[in-house]
Amino acid sequence: MDDLEMEGEQLRSTLKTLAKINARLGGDAVSLKGVKKLIKNSTSKTGLHLIDLGCGEGSQLRHLANYSRRHELNWQFTGVDANTACIAFAQERSVDYPEITYLKADVFEWNMPKCDIVLATLFMHHFDDEQIMRMIEKANAEVTLGWVVNDLHRSPIAYGLFWALGLFIRNEMIMHDGLLSIKKGFKKEELEHMSNSLKMQSTISWNWAYRYLWLLRK
Repeated sequence: MDDLEMEGEQLRSTLKTLAKINARLGGDAVSLKGVKKLIKNSTSKTGLHLIDLGCGEGSQLRHLANYSRRHELNWQFTGVDANTACIAFAQERSVDYPEITYLKADVFEWNMPKCDIVLATLFMHHFDDEQIMRMIEKANAEVTLGWVVNDLHRSPIAYGLFWALGLFIRNEMIMHDGLLSIKKGFKKEELEHMSNSLKMQSTISWNWAYRYLWLLRK
């Protein structure tokens, strides 16, 4: 999935399968939990603008949009991805969600617009610590509440469990990229080190299935 030129049915099938895996393993719920924590003490919980980096086919944004609709929060969303085909597929799958806008951009070159919350789900592990901090520092002036980072706990147990899951997943790309992503995941102390360097209020909590929810507050 690091191939930004990937397109066609292979990409669409992979994105749909990844969305199902993420939903069933609680990934969408973890990100929503993070958003709720960030807005808990906010003076206004309505009319927020949330940006999702590395949005893929947009399943997380639709999950959040459904929550916003149920609670009449009138949130607006922007999904950002560097792959043109991902953006096109996300737009196709989100045709009934006018509150979601998608755009193609490189997060290191793009000037982020004003927003309340930035989401990064299974995205940060694609970069080294220096790049992550540069990304956050570059965009932070435009963010009012903070960041919700939902990413992998680097663990031999997580690796073994995902390998076992491969017995039921008939997609070699997902298996290859999934195992590689776990190897690129984070230890808690690495997130703590970045938090200290960024000089932001942070909380780090472990969640199933081998995820860290890393909240950075303004």
